[in-house]
Amino acid sequence: MLRLRTFGGLGVARDGVPLGGAALQPRRLAVLTALAAAGPQGLNRDRLLGLLWPETTDARGRQALSQALYALRRDTDTEDLVLGGEQLRLNPAVISSDVGELEAASAAGDHERVATLYDGPFLDGVYLRGSDAFERWAETQRVRLAQVADRAIEQLAVAADTAGDHEAAVRWWRRLTTLDPLKTRAAVRLMSALAARGKRSEALRYADQYVKLVRQELDAEPSREVTALAERLRNEAPPTRFEGRFVIERELGRGGMAVVFLARDLKHDRQVALKMLRPEVGAAIGRERLEREILVTARLQHPHILPLHDSGETDGRLYYVMPYVAGESLRARLTRESTLPVEEAVRLTREVADALDHAHAHGVVHRDIKPENILLADGHAVVADFGIARTVAAAVGETLTGLGIALGTPAYMSPEQAAGDAEVDGRSDIYSLACVVYEMLAGRPPWIAATTQALLARRFTEEPASLRPLRPEVAAPIDRAVRRALAPEPDARFRTAGDFAAALVAQESVAALPAATRSLIGREEALTAAAALLARFDVRLVTFTGTAGSGKTELALHVVSRADTHFPDGVGFVDLSPVTDSTLVLPAVAQALRVPEQPQRSTLDTIVAQLDARRYLLVLDNFEQVVDAAPDVARLLAGCARLTVAVTSRVRLRIRGEHEFFVAPLAVPNLTAASGQVAPGLRTAPAVELFVQRALEARSDLPLDDATLATIAQICVRLDGLPLAIELAAARVRLLSPAAILIRLDRRLELLTGGARDLPERHRTLRGAIAASDELLAPRERRAWQRLAVFSGGCMLDAAAAVLGESETDMLDIIGALGDASLARTVQASVTDMRFAMLETIREYALERLRESGDERTARDRHRDFFLSLAEQLSPELSGDSQAGALARLDADRDNLRAALEHAERTAPAVLARLALALWRYWLVRGQWTSGREWLRRAIALADGSGSSAALAELLNAAASLAQNQGDYATAFESLERALELWRQLRARDGEARTLTSMGWLAWRQCRYADARRLSVEGFALHQALADERGAAQALNNLGWIALFEGNYVEAERALTECIAIRRRLADRRNIAFALAAHGLAVSRRGDTSRARALVDEALTLFREIGEKQLYAFTVRVAAEMALGEDRAADARTMLESTSVPIFRDIGDRWGLAVALGVLGDALMVEQRLEEAGAAYDEALAIWRALDDRYGLASSHARAATLAAARGEPERAAALSVAADELLGEIGGALGPLQCKAYDAAVATARAILGEARFAAARAERVRVD
Repeated sequence: MLRLRTFGGLGVARDGVPLGGAALQPRRLAVLTALAAAGPQGLNRDRLLGLLWPETTDARGRQALSQALYALRRDTDTEDLVLGGEQLRLNPAVISSDVGELEAASAAGDHERVATLYDGPFLDGVYLRGSDAFERWAETQRVRLAQVADRAIEQLAVAADTAGDHEAAVRWWRRLTTLDPLKTRAAVRLMSALAARGKRSEALRYADQYVKLVRQELDAEPSREVTALAERLRNEAPPTRFEGRFVIERELGRGGMAVVFLARDLKHDRQVALKMLRPEVGAAIGRERLEREILVTARLQHPHILPLHDSGETDGRLYYVMPYVAGESLRARLTRESTLPVEEAVRLTREVADALDHAHAHGVVHRDIKPENILLADGHAVVADFGIARTVAAAVGETLTGLGIALGTPAYMSPEQAAGDAEVDGRSDIYSLACVVYEMLAGRPPWIAATTQALLARRFTEEPASLRPLRPEVAAPIDRAVRRALAPEPDARFRTAGDFAAALVAQESVAALPAATRSLIGREEALTAAAALLARFDVRLVTFTGTAGSGKTELALHVVSRADTHFPDGVGFVDLSPVTDSTLVLPAVAQALRVPEQPQRSTLDTIVAQLDARRYLLVLDNFEQVVDAAPDVARLLAGCARLTVAVTSRVRLRIRGEHEFFVAPLAVPNLTAASGQVAPGLRTAPAVELFVQRALEARSDLPLDDATLATIAQICVRLDGLPLAIELAAARVRLLSPAAILIRLDRRLELLTGGARDLPERHRTLRGAIAASDELLAPRERRAWQRLAVFSGGCMLDAAAAVLGESETDMLDIIGALGDASLARTVQASVTDMRFAMLETIREYALERLRESGDERTARDRHRDFFLSLAEQLSPELSGDSQAGALARLDADRDNLRAALEHAERTAPAVLARLALALWRYWLVRGQWTSGREWLRRAIALADGSGSSAALAELLNAAASLAQNQGDYATAFESLERALELWRQLRARDGEARTLTSMGWLAWRQCRYADARRLSVEGFALHQALADERGAAQALNNLGWIALFEGNYVEAERALTECIAIRRRLADRRNIAFALAAHGLAVSRRGDTSRARALVDEALTLFREIGEKQLYAFTVRVAAEMALGEDRAADARTMLESTSVPIFRDIGDRWGLAVALGVLGDALMVEQRLEEAGAAYDEALAIWRALDDRYGLASSHARAATLAAARGEPERAAALSVAADELLGEIGGALGPLQCKAYDAAVATARAILGEARFAAARAERVRVD
């Protein structure tokens, strides 16, 4: 049994187990929800369309609804889930719903059942984009159903009060306040019920929570009923004298958890500060726990910590006692003076930090550091209240937080404390202290807002503003240290308060970081990831690598700028671009850091002594030309335990502990999607955004209409998203339009010059940037890189080894070196194989150098020969059990295969013929018929007269197969006749047999069924004589299809069964699936639906596995015809509209498209959508007419007659039937049972309406729709 849940969310379960699947997405579940809410009467389709698809046309909306119903039935495996035609309703025998049962319980007055079923707001959290009508309906239902539940629960609560059942009353009133937290009546009754149960403290806690909620949500004061009741329940004041020891003199202040009094300790004759907890806080903690926790805190003995003297309880109120400090609090000082001198603020901070370090070392976290808790005694800081916050948090932190009592002060509270994390550590206090420091220096906390919620939201979403603009005299190290201590993640802050204090007095780095000159575009994700990596304590070395012009230095500068707060001792930057001698790297670092020379020490030792234990970040820019100095970097890291090094380099350092961060090119737009995209969608692509920004800098009046942006998108794709290349191209808009730039990109290295004068020389031209990487290669690596440029779209390791003449083991070293130089990358091609590739921009440079070396012809010959060998090796697998793997490998090298074909055409016609013959079945399976036919045409032209008759005949056979799949029967038959002549001249019986069988298939496609049978039988006999099982299976397949179209389904089954058995022995998966689909069609037309479905399901699975598009679409069409025979017209239409028709259109299979459109029209006819059916029939007719397919024309006439009868045009139906009957008689064909049944019924209807005489007269008109 299925169960639909609509309260508190949306979902479907079977026997308590939630279901998944694409069909159970929100919009489809919304169909079930609307029907469930409608009850037994249900909803009509138009109402559902108005709710869920209001913006679509009626036809498209109905299609979407049918698809949703089909998917729901499929994924729930419940065929009769929804009942009805136009008026739809849920089937109560297979599905129930909480909303339906609640409505029934409410009508029956079963309040407890209503309360049980209502498990949260109706459709809580469910949102359907683009369905405003549904959202309005859902909100109306949500409010109404909440009111139903509210009334039922209140009835239960009142009944419990009346019966004196206070426990039940508390339960129901609390439930009611959960539904409506602001309902005054429920709040008062809940407080009264709690008090009646003896839970006065809990009633007071709830009152405080209610008051706070009203003020926050309504910006108003709570009802007097609530506050008056709370006033009566609360014990307002303690006695003025208690326990014979303490006398209250006056109130000093009050907060969220306690009131502070000045008292006299009679026992010791001294003034003390006595903090008395609010009753609800004391009740939640308990005296025993308070005393135990305060005992721990009382052990803290430190000059900057205010000690605890005592604790106790009086009249049910808990209290604890501290010394009275006669000075003032930091809050009072700041209220009077706003800010403190920088030196005094730093000194006070160091005193507080020292106190915190002491407490943290003893396992005590304060949790409420704020100006009110920092007392100033004789000018020194004393931290007070090292008791209450810790005690409350340790005892009942989560409970009190849930009751609305904050453990800390929002303006100073760390994010983890605000989030309710009970396990905060000392870093939370460091955060709070940083907030205090910020206020001492800036006159306000780091974040301010009108409400607590807004304040916490800003803290999570905004970085604190720098102190320096607010207070210019604040040194950079102080600003940097405070911002680091305010990091939202504890791991990003200082480890100890002492580290924070030390950072406040750190010296500014002398090797200052250069400012990033421009905003970073399209790098936010990389920036965040790299900054997080650099900030990790376990990461000591990060190397930013990337292709020439990818923007490594610019990204690194922004990353360091973002992460510099993690390095309180400073950041140093060393530009190594002028350094070419690896031995001079350490001296360059020492010079940049102003480390004085020490004659008795090495440069390394002097740098180590300077940095020592400082938490310092050293940036080494342009390291690739001095990569031999990598061991010096390793020694530097070993000597400085807290040093982190960030390197920009085109090559990895290859030392232990190195973390590589690859700077990829910018993301480019999808040109396929962009063709129909509006300008704003293109402009947001990072590469396009960079081009536009730089182009506008060069030419402010550049027009940016949709066409221009589409051109810019193409430029960015052609330039691989390389920032340098894009910037150089954008600079050209001063003289060239984007369209003119695009045209010239075939010679991009000549075009992309003229970079800004303040750029390094290597970045002023694209060629210069790549050349700088080229110079880093060893001669062997350079030669390999140039030869590998002949590959289009990359290659596998075996291909690279063949072109280079190297072993695969040696290739690993070469490709590794090229990857280290950022001139190539490897990507995972499969579980076991890697693929090597380079950007097209880089590849163009390498090809240029290859031509200059005179080695291009050799490399291209080897490339051609490798892919010839690969294609011939994989060709037999294209029709066997390994088909999927063979197709995947050829797919991956599609560009390389095209390049090999082009080179073979120029250099070796015989190789072109072999390559085309090896690939023709790949083109067939992948639907690449047009390009495949063109390559076969070229190969045939070159093979004519070459003396290789066998090769020519094979080419003609292959060309005929592709031609007939595109409906070009004349060309196909001409090619086959010529091939047959050649085979017979050669006395090659195998070729003759294959060609005869192909001619039989083609004759069937031309509706010459007698010729088709004769040719196929002749071919079958030859195949059997030659023991050629594959060919025999093909001939049997022909005979099966011929019988199908003649209406002889028994003969069709026999031939196809034998065909399938042979193909299973051969493991020919594609052709097994094709025969299974045909067999399923034959079986279904004989009425055995169950067996037919099994055959078709197996075929669909096989086609999905091997990625066969055309025949998958054909098999879906067969499944649709079967669904139509099972009275599932909507399902049939959905399958055809979503799968078969789009695929046939995409690959150009006109025959398949026409057949699918005919069945689609049949489904629409059943649904009484006559206009749409007519449109589908008309399009099919146009295709049949173009193909001159007589069976197709006959079926079109029959369908036109059926449509005419449905439209009430009996004369036209009768006249059209003549042409249908005559054409079927001419070819010996028979309509399928479903179409035949509809056609016969239409003709019978016309005959009955017209009578015999008028019917005969109408048929005499002999109307033909063609």
